[in-house]
Amino acid sequence: PKDVTLLAAALAQVGYSDREGLHRLAAQAQWVSGEMTAQGISLTLNSFARMSYTDEELLNHMADHCITILRTFTYQNLANTANAFARASCRHRPLFEALAREIPLRRVSGFSPQHLAMICNAYARVKVLDDALFSALRPAIVGRVHDLNSQDLANITNALVRLQ
Repeated sequence: PKDVTLLAAALAQVGYSDREGLHRLAAQAQWVSGEMTAQGISLTLNSFARMSYTDEELLNHMADHCITILRTFTYQNLANTANAFARASCRHRPLFEALAREIPLRRVSGFSPQHLAMICNAYARVKVLDDALFSALRPAIVGRVHDLNSQDLANITNALVRLQ
């Protein structure tokens, strides 16, 4: 599984775009996904999203697997996974509901400003408003407003406006 993740990341880095090659890599990723770590899953999904490659079967399979191991995800894995699905315009409702339940269970202040922005932006991109999630994130955002760079602040503000 690590080879698939590293290959996907390397291909994304160089802007690989051959659809047939990406389709074969997606099939391989799906085949080994059950052995992937949370980090491997989030990196693989983000790599495919960076290459603008969406495969509904892969995304649904990976989302279902993510749900089963969500408790093992780090702050970064949670943010990256939400971001990857949003970039792929994949509104996998059970995954976003599971993320919305899991994120508040964490010490929300442990999310970096970038992670907070990614999560807010992901929910806005797929148009999923979860009041409980945003209520849990609000103190972390307000408490770290001075730590937010202009891009993170713009992303959070834009996301919150789009979700109104």
